Amino acid sequence: MSDRLTIADLADLYEGAAGAKDAMALYKLVAQVVQKRIGYQLFTIMRIYEGGEEVERVYSSNEKAYPILGRKTKKGTHWGDKVLGRGQIHIARDKAEVKKVFEDYELIWSLGVGSIMNVPVSFRGRQLGTMNISGTENQFGDADIRAARAIAAYLVPVLLSDYK
Repeated sequence: MSDRLTIADLADLYEGAAGAKDAMALYKLVAQVVQKRIGYQLFTIMRIYEGGEEVERVYSSNEKAYPILGRKTKKGTHWGDKVLGRGQIHIARDKAEVKKVFEDYELIWSLGVGSIMNVPVSFRGRQLGTMNISGTENQFGDADIRAARAIAAYLVPVLLSDYK
């Protein structure tokens, strides 16, 4: 997007996390940094329920299309096994890949989304949630992946304390 993630960005995330009065304040700060350094058409944060069968949306940059507290069952899918099971980043780089993975691809496309990066938020081998960055086709490069991993780490304490 604009510039690469900086030490100043990480310091701002730390200060925000340390002073956040509630989870939503931290989610909004994370969304701001992601928009500034990676960019998105849609940004959501999901928490995983114990056992990894269900995910619940706890933050959405577009609550009309993707409301908070919306739940999905993801266990037993390729995406679920990769992201929720093994804790690996998944990138759907173009509309064809988005369509293969996401049943709601028409809604996704209607928001101007042509690629999606799902970043697992993990701690001590446990998957806590995902940070989902949806952008234009072929948007995400190696620098974006590294930045997303670093930013996602700031979600660990709030998702861990909220672990269901």
